[in-house]
Amino acid sequence: MLFTSKAYAVLVVLIGVMTDTGTSSIATPVRATNYTIVPSILKDIDAPKEFTGILLTVYGIGMVFGSTFFGLVCSKFHLRKKWMIFLSVIALTGATALFAVGQSLFALGFARFLQGFASNGVWVLGMSIVADFYRDDNENLGSAMAIIMGGYSLGQVIGPPAGGQLYKISRMAPFILCAALLLIDIIFLSMLIEVIPSAFPDDDESELGKYIDADAPTTTKFGNTTLGVLPTKTTAMKELELSPVQFEPLTPTTPSRPMLRRTTGKSFASNATNLKVKDLIKFKRLWTVLFLNMILSIVQNGIEPTLPYHLDHLYGMDAETVGLVWISLMLPLVFGGFIGGYMFDKAGMRRTFLISFSLCSISLFILAIPGPVRLEYTCTTLGLMGFSLGMAVVPISPAIVAAVPHKYVTMAYSLMTIVWALGICVGPVIASYIYDKLGWTWQFIIFGIMCCASMLYSALIGYKALSSSILSSFVTTSMMRSSMMPTT
Repeated sequence: MLFTSKAYAVLVVLIGVMTDTGTSSIATPVRATNYTIVPSILKDIDAPKEFTGILLTVYGIGMVFGSTFFGLVCSKFHLRKKWMIFLSVIALTGATALFAVGQSLFALGFARFLQGFASNGVWVLGMSIVADFYRDDNENLGSAMAIIMGGYSLGQVIGPPAGGQLYKISRMAPFILCAALLLIDIIFLSMLIEVIPSAFPDDDESELGKYIDADAPTTTKFGNTTLGVLPTKTTAMKELELSPVQFEPLTPTTPSRPMLRRTTGKSFASNATNLKVKDLIKFKRLWTVLFLNMILSIVQNGIEPTLPYHLDHLYGMDAETVGLVWISLMLPLVFGGFIGGYMFDKAGMRRTFLISFSLCSISLFILAIPGPVRLEYTCTTLGLMGFSLGMAVVPISPAIVAAVPHKYVTMAYSLMTIVWALGICVGPVIASYIYDKLGWTWQFIIFGIMCCASMLYSALIGYKALSSSILSSFVTTSMMRSSMMPTT
C-alpha cells in the first residue's frame, strides 16, 4: 500500500525537510546574497540592523530547545511521531505568519524562536520515522537518508533567492509561498500511515543497527571441516562493539549478511517510560558520531561568513554574484550525499568515514593553496569541497541508527541536531576570527587539520572488537591444529 511504503515515508520527510529549510532560509540573512529579507523587515520597523544577528541566535536557541523537547517527550511517553510532526508543522506555520505581520522586535524574535523550535520536530521525528520504516532494511537506510539530506541542500539553495524576489512584490508574498508549501507538507503527512515499532528485547544492547564494515568472509576451510564465525548470544554488543565469536560447523553456502535481527520481548510502550538521556552515555560509538557531526557542522557553517569577503577580495563580486557562486558549493554537496549514503550501505560506517573525511581534508587543503585567480578554478575547488562534505555529512544520519539500540534512536537524533546547532553557532565565530587574524589560507589549513584528525579518529571505530575477533579466530584455529597433530 502506497501510504505505508518506505518510499512514501521518505517522500513525506523529504518534503518536510525541504519545506522547513526553505521556509527558514527565506528569512535567514546568510550566504551574503542581497535576496535576504530580514534586514529589509528591520528597516521597515525602524530597528537597528545589528538585531539581524540576534534573530539568528534566537533561531539557534529555538533549535536546541526543540531538539530536546521532541526527542525526550516522544521517547519518554511513546507519542505518535506523525502527529507530533503535524503539530510542529502547525507551529511552524504560526511562526511564519507571526514573522510576516510582526511589527516589533519581540514579535520577530519570538517568531524566529518558534521557527527554530518547530523545525526540529520535522528533523528529529522525521528521520526517526524513516528509521522505523527501515528497521528491517538497514542496508538501504543510507540511500534513504541521502535523499532526505538532498532536500535540505535544495531548500538552502532555493529559499533565499525565492524570498528575496517575492519580497520585491510585497512583504507578504514570500510568506504566502511558505504557507502554501506548509499546506502541501500537511496534506502529504496526513496520508502517511506510521508503522508501529515492533517489540524490543529486554537487553538494551542486544540489537544491532549496522555492522562496522561491509560483509567479510566468515567461513574457512580446515581439513575436511568448514568453520564459520557466528556472533554469540551472550552480552551481544557491549557498548555496540562487535560480539565475541564462537566456531561451529557450517556448510560453505551459509550466508552471512549484516542485517537487523528481528527480536522478541517487551513492547516499546511498556519500556518507553524507562528511557533516560544518561543511558546514551554508555554508547561510545554514538559520541564518536556526534564528534564527527560537530566537526562537519563547524567546517560547513564556517565557510559562510568568510567566502563573500574572499570572493570580493579576488574578483570584487557583489552580494548577488556571491550567491550564485555559492550554488557551485551546494549542488555538488547534494550529489556527494547520494554517494556517501550508498557507500554507507555497501561499505559500512568506518570505511565510509575514512574515505569521506580523507577527501574533505584534501579538498580543504586545496582551497588553502593560493591558485589561479580564475572564477572557474574557484568554483571547481568549491565544488570539490561541497562534494566531499556531502559524502561525510549524509552518513551521519544512518550512523546514528547504527550507534544505538532502536528504542534510543529518537533521543540520539535529538542530540545530533543539538550538536549541529552548536556548530552553527560556533563555526562562523571560529572561521571569522581565523580569517580576520590569519587569512583565508590558514582558515582552511586549520579546517583541513581538523578533518584529518577526525579521519584518524574514525579509523578507530570498532577497532577493539575487530582485533578481538581476529585474535579469537587465530587462537581457536591454532588450538585445533595443535590438537590434530600426531603425538610422538
